[in-house]
Amino acid sequence: MSESRQALLLNILEETGRGMPNEADHRLGACLPHAALKSVHVGSRRVINTLNYLCFSDRTVFVNFRHPRFPNGTLSLKAVPRSCKENRFECVWQDRGRVPEKLGDYEFMHVFINDGRGLIVLRPVIEHVDTSSIRMDLTEIRCCEILCRSQERFESVGIEAEFLQNGLSFRGRLIDFSVLSFRVILREEDCSFKHMNRQATGVLMLRDESRIIYSGECRILRESVERARGDFVFEPIQTSIRRFSSKNQRSQRTRLSPSPQIVFRHPLTKTTQILGVDDIAGSGLSVQESADRSLLMPGLMLSEVTLRFATGFTIQCRAQIVYRRCETDEHGETIARCGIAFVGMDSKDQAVLSSILHHAANEEVHACPTVDTDALWKFFFESGFVYPEKSAAILKEKERFKETCRKLYLESPEIARNFMYVHRGEILGHIAMVRFYENTWLFHHHAARGQFVRKAGLVVLSQIARYVNDFYNLPETRLDYVLCYFQPKNRFPMRVFAAFTERVGDLKRCSMDCFRVFTVPRQFERFGPGNDYVLERTTAADLAELQTYYEQESGGLTLRALDLTPDTMGEDDVSKMYERLGFLRVRHLFSLRRHGELKAVLMVCLSDVGLNMSNLTNCIHAFVLDPAGLSQEQFLNAVAPVTAHFRHDAVSVLLYPPHCAEDWGLQTEKFYNLWVMDTRCTVLFHVHMDALVNRRVMG
Repeated sequence: MSESRQALLLNILEETGRGMPNEADHRLGACLPHAALKSVHVGSRRVINTLNYLCFSDRTVFVNFRHPRFPNGTLSLKAVPRSCKENRFECVWQDRGRVPEKLGDYEFMHVFINDGRGLIVLRPVIEHVDTSSIRMDLTEIRCCEILCRSQERFESVGIEAEFLQNGLSFRGRLIDFSVLSFRVILREEDCSFKHMNRQATGVLMLRDESRIIYSGECRILRESVERARGDFVFEPIQTSIRRFSSKNQRSQRTRLSPSPQIVFRHPLTKTTQILGVDDIAGSGLSVQESADRSLLMPGLMLSEVTLRFATGFTIQCRAQIVYRRCETDEHGETIARCGIAFVGMDSKDQAVLSSILHHAANEEVHACPTVDTDALWKFFFESGFVYPEKSAAILKEKERFKETCRKLYLESPEIARNFMYVHRGEILGHIAMVRFYENTWLFHHHAARGQFVRKAGLVVLSQIARYVNDFYNLPETRLDYVLCYFQPKNRFPMRVFAAFTERVGDLKRCSMDCFRVFTVPRQFERFGPGNDYVLERTTAADLAELQTYYEQESGGLTLRALDLTPDTMGEDDVSKMYERLGFLRVRHLFSLRRHGELKAVLMVCLSDVGLNMSNLTNCIHAFVLDPAGLSQEQFLNAVAPVTAHFRHDAVSVLLYPPHCAEDWGLQTEKFYNLWVMDTRCTVLFHVHMDALVNRRVMG
């Protein structure tokens, strides 16, 4: 409550009942609109305890006097309590410059203690008063509390404020706040308060140093302007915000037992808050507060939140309050339920949270578990995922395959995620994903076995869809696209991925391109294409030309997902991250030209053996823009020099468009469909997967 409003209240109290407010309630209602007005008497023990707390915390009280010559004149001085013992209460004046030299001539009236929701009004006996301090006797104290707010107000600490309206900007600082309003002192600098439209709304921004911690549309409730300084009370317009695009299906909410807690430092009061979590999902959580002491308003940013579990481990994140609504709990009490969205979380903490939530929803589902790698390899072979041809390749370098598998599954690096369906200790389903491009993750290693093979395969695929749906909005995830390769002859992925692509019907949201796949021997001699053909490093202009060709040929998402667009030229943070984690990931781009004209672009990807069992992270993607004048021999001669980058003798080549192989008469072994989905479409994919799982279970 501002000093001017306290002075008005003081006058009303004096006019009715000499300071005791019961008969003044109707006057107070006019003084304090929108208030939940109520007057109650306060016991002396509570008053003493409150005063001792004020002494301990260096807070202030208001001491009110009547002017000696002008009965209607009042003086309200701010004082800092210094001691409260043996029914003696002593304060020193905070601003001695405001204290009159003849303060002893003034008539003492009241002491106001602002407790956030209202005022405690004290009328003690004065023992001594001078220009430096005041001492009071509390033996026969008279006191009451005026509850003039439905919401408690809290003082802010060091928060800068700015109000923007119709191109005007007013700067100042936040004084105090509740979840329903902000009290701000603004200054006239480049703009005058006369230009402010009191009937229009504006945007209030609150900053802690340079960091914005709140921004929202507000209306002006009250104001008190003196010269170039204004005391304003702003009321937020919105009771909820939309942090991300709306979803048809929210992330699955889970009530954990025992419930975790969130611990954070409130950005406005700088006090530590500890709240129990009501329910939680990968995208956020909800908490409950006392409705009249609520501190969380929609739009408020929480820069450092600790999610603390009963087992003792913690998860760190950044969050934002997205809604607050009052409800009645099972005991009939009014509570405030607040929704909190995660806006930032370390990749490893995402894996931990995902593991907890997935297992809580289904005890047979495990996200990023610590596994017995021998049991996993047994599963790969028995499920048929490692078929005889693939087995022969693995056995040649089985120790390197085992080491890669160990690092991926036991060290839980931030580049990898895996999901398992385990029944009675036996792995029945598995799928993994790896971040192999800047903002793209690859679905792979999808396999299932056992009596319910289709169910297990669908369940783990549904879980990975849930993970994407939960975390794709977080910047640390770097999850703009997901992709996977599958052979068209495999019925299961055709039912899942091809059917979903058709269902979406928008190539900029979900697309599928076909590649012809063949192998070439690793060439130790570095001969080139010969004749008029030249193999050079790819430029941004080459990628722009490739993009133009691809848009005409397909119009899908493949180039964007594979970082083959001009705006991604030169980015290679993924390779640096792999190196930091002890993994290999290298990419080279080459352009094949004839007489300066671009004929093809080759993307050479190198990685650890076993990162992908089908060598799809250890291969060459060849995009042929202009096959005219380019023979099979010339193309293979162009590929030959880049095969020297590989360790294994047979190098896989994925050729696009696939009809080039037919035009050249090139014998190819198989086809691969490359499926890409923009993660903004992940909600629909999640619904698609749930429908398939439910259909399989019901069937």
